[in-house]
Amino acid sequence: TNGAVDGRNIGRQLVSDSVEKTNENATETDVADYIVTLLPLETKLGISFSVKMSAASSATAKFYLEGANTGSNYDSFSAETTALRTQGFSSTTGITYGPEESNYIVDIPTELQGRLCRVRVTLQNNTDTSYIKNISIISTRTYGAAFSSKYSDTAPQLPSELGG
Repeated sequence: TNGAVDGRNIGRQLVSDSVEKTNENATETDVADYIVTLLPLETKLGISFSVKMSAASSATAKFYLEGANTGSNYDSFSAETTALRTQGFSSTTGITYGPEESNYIVDIPTELQGRLCRVRVTLQNNTDTSYIKNISIISTRTYGAAFSSKYSDTAPQLPSELGG
């Protein structure tokens, strides 16, 4: 039979990038692209990253998902993009956003499940320079995602004999 395995702590690491990216412009600027293959029935992404500013200012980091154009297109991705996550920040010492954040898990649009996609990362500043690094993206399913964020209200409780 065909099916999907769904369980606690089941997921795949799609992106692991510790290289720092910067933006010195006031316009939204692409700072990273990651080509990923999403599997059929993967429905959730977990996005973690670290950001900071060079001075007391503010900026925004955005993550977009774009499906590959099929057929005779080479290195071409859909102009129709899905905004996965937008995060404003203003710290000069740095902030890390990860599984402890309530917006860590995002939905994969149905039409992009099981497809070759590009995750595009942008930074936009008000002034000064913004930085992003330690980008980590995992893919999972609903049950695994429920355990990925400590703020999830859908996570089933463990039996008491297992520490729940």
